[in-house]
Amino acid sequence: MNLHDSLIPFDQMKNQIESALVRLSESAEGAVPLTIEFQKGISRIKAGIPPLTDIILFDSLEIIKKHIENIRILSFEKGHYSFQSLNSNVFNTENITDNLKIDFFSIVNSFIEVTKKGNLSQEEINSVIEIIRNVNSGQLFNPADRLKELGATIMSGENTPDWD
Repeated sequence: MNLHDSLIPFDQMKNQIESALVRLSESAEGAVPLTIEFQKGISRIKAGIPPLTDIILFDSLEIIKKHIENIRILSFEKGHYSFQSLNSNVFNTENITDNLKIDFFSIVNSFIEVTKKGNLSQEEINSVIEIIRNVNSGQLFNPADRLKELGATIMSGENTPDWD
């Protein structure tokens, strides 16, 4: 199957992202600033995010890896983190700068910007939606939940051993 056969037209992609994130805007305290545009052959999605933390960044990286097989880190500097998808053949670097690029900015106002030359694939759209949802979900980091995800057993209340 040709990669270009699986690309979603811009109008469909825009509708899909907006409809998926409309519930998020309704449930958030304020609307999530979202811009989706296609200019000079480049798809650009920009969304506001809360102040960037290590947890948000690494959770987002986990989402990216779930949807996009091969990625590279372009920037990992305080205030700007950038990831880009590689070609299906990682040794082929032809037109690599045209691939999906996800930037996290947190210098003044925190936002995420996703760019790609041309249209996005369904997996790329899914990753964008999931990242924006996850980042703006308002869920606070719960250490107990994270430890349980890692396989730890949490003892509290009557479960705790008597140290005497």
